[in-house]
Amino acid sequence: MCPANTSHWTCWEETISFTIVTFESPFFEKVAYEALDCNQIEIVPRWQIFDPVIQNVVNALNADLAAGCPAGRLYGESVGTALAVHLLKNFSVSQNKFLEYSDGLPKYKLKQVLDFIESHLSEDFKLEDLANTVGISCFYFCRLFKQSLHMTPHQYVIRQRVELAKRFLKQSNLAIAEVALLCGFAHQSHLSRHFRRLVGMSPKEFRNN
Repeated sequence: MCPANTSHWTCWEETISFTIVTFESPFFEKVAYEALDCNQIEIVPRWQIFDPVIQNVVNALNADLAAGCPAGRLYGESVGTALAVHLLKNFSVSQNKFLEYSDGLPKYKLKQVLDFIESHLSEDFKLEDLANTVGISCFYFCRLFKQSLHMTPHQYVIRQRVELAKRFLKQSNLAIAEVALLCGFAHQSHLSRHFRRLVGMSPKEFRNN
């Protein structure tokens, strides 16, 4: 864990592979301000640590990157925000209490967000686009959205895209690859992976069922 402006060197005596994850300072500072309501944050340098949360997040990001980033910007930004919050909670000097929200989004604001998602399912929109719909920060939005629907914005979007794909598969003769693109998936295999996970069968099996 190497904070900005920290000098560090290391060497290996054998061939290894590793992943370096970096945050742009403005992004990290913004998350810190939204999560802790403070303008200054200090991260503690830590060497030779193992954190299963960081490991799982990095593995997920690596898998998406290796596949050509089919999950889109919403996924990357959501995961990045969650990782930044985890680092602030576990590796910062500050003992400030994280802001807690318990009521979720007001119904009219939740409807605004869901309407936006429904009308932009084919697009690779950003987490910021959703937060701006109701005029709140990305961190605040993620917390309230999950409290309202008990799932992350990305999980909800994937479910809605699969539901849209189901309608196309039953009501049109479009090729599955075309359906995937119309529903906001990066390609046919991206649709098939989530479709099988949520529906229990492939898009082709669903169409012929």
